[in-house]
Amino acid sequence: MTIAELKNISWKLFEGNPLIRPPFASPIVADPSFLTPDKTPDQRWHLFAHSLMGIHHYVSDNGIKWKRLSGLITFKALRPFIYFENGTYYLFYEKFTSVFPFHSFIELKTSTDLINWSDGKNILEPGLPWQFDDCKLGNAGNACLVKTMAITNSISVAVWFIWTIAVLWSRAI
Repeated sequence: MTIAELKNISWKLFEGNPLIRPPFASPIVADPSFLTPDKTPDQRWHLFAHSLMGIHHYVSDNGIKWKRLSGLITFKALRPFIYFENGTYYLFYEKFTSVFPFHSFIELKTSTDLINWSDGKNILEPGLPWQFDDCKLGNAGNACLVKTMAITNSISVAVWFIWTIAVLWSRAI
């Protein structure tokens, strides 16, 4: 799609809004990240979003009508980001250990089927001065994965960056 085509898109509210409602006891469902059917083992849409309780997993046959799967992917977590590569799903999210004062870090779970998930692995702790203030023990949040190619010693390698305001962590594959 070109920028000119993007500028000419006409948007209107869907009369069936909201597509996803918050689960019981939470006033919100927020920060969705999704996979299209061509990236999933069951050829359905998969969406991950958080409530006040943690990360929820939703599925849909058409991207409009959603069903929340039972249970949580993880408790006390926010702002999921899902990524798929080479048969593995990577679910990044902000995990918090306390609210007052607030402390969070980026955690990762992996799966090959979107049903069974690894234990969470802490991959990024806050460490920059702006991540701390009088009301925080430190936080790193809003993970977004950006993959790019880099050339090292005349060899092309893939590099992943976890992006949270500034590039904080990278790993060559």
